Amino acid sequence: MLYRSNSNNKVIFALFLALNNYIRMIRIYNISPRLIFLALFLIIGVELSAQVEFKPGYILDGNGNRVTGFVGDAFWKVTPDRIQFKKSEGQVVENYSAEDIRGFGFEDMLFVSARVSMNKLFSEDDVFSETPKIEYVEQTVFLQYLVDGPKTLVQNIDSTGYTRFFIQNGADYKLLLYQEYLQKNASGKTERLTIKVYQGELLTYFADCNDFRDQIKKTNYKQKSLKILFKKYFECSGVDSDEVTFTNGNKVKPEYSVLGGITSTQVKYKEESRANDAIQEFPSELGFAVGLGVEYYTSRRKHLSVHVDLTFSRFEAELEEEVQIAGSTGLAISSIGYNSIRLQLQLRRHFDLGPGQLFLGAGGSFGTLGLFENTRTVQRQFGGSTIESSADLLSDPVDYYTGVIVGLGYDTKRFTYELRNEFGSNLGASLNFEKTITSRLHFLVSFKL
Repeated sequence: MLYRSNSNNKVIFALFLALNNYIRMIRIYNISPRLIFLALFLIIGVELSAQVEFKPGYILDGNGNRVTGFVGDAFWKVTPDRIQFKKSEGQVVENYSAEDIRGFGFEDMLFVSARVSMNKLFSEDDVFSETPKIEYVEQTVFLQYLVDGPKTLVQNIDSTGYTRFFIQNGADYKLLLYQEYLQKNASGKTERLTIKVYQGELLTYFADCNDFRDQIKKTNYKQKSLKILFKKYFECSGVDSDEVTFTNGNKVKPEYSVLGGITSTQVKYKEESRANDAIQEFPSELGFAVGLGVEYYTSRRKHLSVHVDLTFSRFEAELEEEVQIAGSTGLAISSIGYNSIRLQLQLRRHFDLGPGQLFLGAGGSFGTLGLFENTRTVQRQFGGSTIESSADLLSDPVDYYTGVIVGLGYDTKRFTYELRNEFGSNLGASLNFEKTITSRLHFLVSFKL
């Protein structure tokens, strides 16, 4: 009861018990540490599949002719300087640089080859006393389309991970210049300053749309911010949405979903008063769970992801058992029911299978417990009469929940089907209970938004 008097203490106490409960659950369910490490290896382990996947696509050869075939997708984190291509599955793989071809594409990704002027970056050791002069270098590189329409936005991410954005003027691509540098101020302190030439270049580019100056000043040198600006320009100039294509570059968008399904919950407990070690079980009861989920893939390969969902679930069960009281036999009726809101987090490893992906998941859950039924009623016969006494089943129930989860499922383009098992061991503190064990089996269906 000490920890109920202060909300901060309650949170600290809950986090402490969460770790303690995970250790207890490993012991209760006799989970081998080797099995845990094996499961983690399967989920996080080194990918044995090929690092390049050939996908249907095309190249534009040196004359601008479109040649269909298969493009090697290496799931680049930077813009590639060379690509692999083959005309059919059995053909020899050919390598092309930006100087060899005019462009290539696959799925929703489109790259064009262009000779562009690129700014040289300053070193972190360079500290200037005044605004430095920008130096440029001419290079032939691949540029990736982010916005394709009457106005075009492309990007190039160099080998250091630095991103440069370009706009198209006729057949040429013009750099949107943004550069950071270090400079000492009057007091001798070093400051990080920026050169934002790109804002003036965008004013000229969008000159046909009035009152766009304030919007451009608010635009950061980031993909998301620039794409928002382009979208507003198309709205301002009345461009039909069918004439414009927005792509996400190499970035992976989170996938949001709504989920629901049935649950089968079982509660086991052992009373201190029992001489033997028998564990009593509430009958497994069907319930339901509904909620919202989000999944974030670590790369476009979509073989490793972090999944988080927030669910509401309900459980209610009753257990009848014979008990010995003062040499006579009585009937004990234990009733328990609670609502729970839980945040569940999984690390998922995906495997390509058929039109979708099979996945294995493991993680933990943390949430609230709101008891609406918590009684233990004992009935016994005495002198021809029935004597009944009632008390709380859990004398000091907790209002939080922690557990571990494992899951197996199949992911399609629009739906995810999952069989998830959740184990917990802290249903509630009680003078009567030595320990409690809870397990819940979920069958969930998620619809991607």
